[in-house]
Amino acid sequence: MDIYLSSPSEKALDLVQERCPEMKIDLLLTSARMPSDIDAYMERHKNILRKKALDSGAFSDNNSNLNISTRNLFHRHINHAKVHKCDFDIVFNFDIDFTPDGFYTNQAYLHEMENYGVHPVPVIHNMKSHEIDTFIHEGYDYVAIGKQQNKTKPEVLFPAVFKSVTPGKAGGMKGNEPLKAV
Repeated sequence: MDIYLSSPSEKALDLVQERCPEMKIDLLLTSARMPSDIDAYMERHKNILRKKALDSGAFSDNNSNLNISTRNLFHRHINHAKVHKCDFDIVFNFDIDFTPDGFYTNQAYLHEMENYGVHPVPVIHNMKSHEIDTFIHEGYDYVAIGKQQNKTKPEVLFPAVFKSVTPGKAGGMKGNEPLKAV
């Protein structure tokens, strides 16, 4: 399992680099709040970064005032994914609808990103629906489990994870759930 550190400050990464230079971390950056000079940020910390993921910023869009429209954030995400495609190992879908019935909205954004030449990891928000089956059937190698109610309860999480982790496939979890709950 990979655990990504989400949007750390440069000061935090400087401290990791200073105190534990041999440590390798997995980094998640969000299109909603990218460092002002992403190239310098990546170069400065390249010795401690193992894997890098680009998140859409949908959580920030839903939970704070970004002063940007949802559609503009979507295009910002596509732009970051295309311009910095060599910097990121994983790009997550623009999963703006966190409701249990948001699958088709999020899937439409997924396919639109693909039409722009970006190949994101789908993010599901309802483990009890057809979402995982759909993405497995469509041939995606990764599926991320996004924000949803009760996702850390074993009786909800385990069936979804076991279904998604088949030979040649991988699953992942994103969000702000405490690790001990998993």
